[in-house]
Amino acid sequence: MLETDENQLRYDATDLFLGLMSREGNYVGAVSFDDKILNAQDIIAVNATEDKGVISDGIRQHSATNGDTDIGNALKTAVDMLNTKGNPALPSAIVLLTDGNTDLDNDPAEISDEEETSIEKKSQAIADARSSGIPVYSVCLNENGEADFSETKQISDATGGEAREVTDAADLNGVYEMFYQMIYGTGGGCVYTGTVPVTATYTVPEIGVEEANILITGDVTDIRFTDPSGNEY
Repeated sequence: MLETDENQLRYDATDLFLGLMSREGNYVGAVSFDDKILNAQDIIAVNATEDKGVISDGIRQHSATNGDTDIGNALKTAVDMLNTKGNPALPSAIVLLTDGNTDLDNDPAEISDEEETSIEKKSQAIADARSSGIPVYSVCLNENGEADFSETKQISDATGGEAREVTDAADLNGVYEMFYQMIYGTGGGCVYTGTVPVTATYTVPEIGVEEANILITGDVTDIRFTDPSGNEY
């Protein structure tokens, strides 16, 4: 992804996804990979903003360089982590991001032994995900036009998830926000985009809402919230 996401916007999208999560009640892990597993970050309980930072920092510290792509191994690792270390009382989901396809020898005319192993692991991971009810939401970052979207779409279709092809890394934020709403079944939307200071009104329904998360991006030095009664926070 040094070429397809040279500005490292994937990390911003990940932080957005984590930021939208409620502060308590979630369990999150991460698998970073290229032609091997770079890091399998244990699933932890997210009960504070600091916990989200642990996940984010772990992903940033194990960025792929110029290796090939072993989707099968990565997907199998993620499914196994959820089945062995996830919270069985909660539903699980996987968000898969790749800018390539299963490729371990750079020879498109022949399937190597390594690629065959990766394909077998992918098939097993899909079967395990289906039996455990784990949908895979996949993003194919095809900025250079060299990726085949059909592979990630097949994974998502087979597991009951959703797949999106992105041709510009700047669009990752929108896809991750959409996936968040699909996974968590939440409603939301952008209240205001522009330059501060600004007064923006957002109505929280009186029923059916346990928590409202407000995400503010940019260089913000002062934030004040005023409720309908005039109380300022």
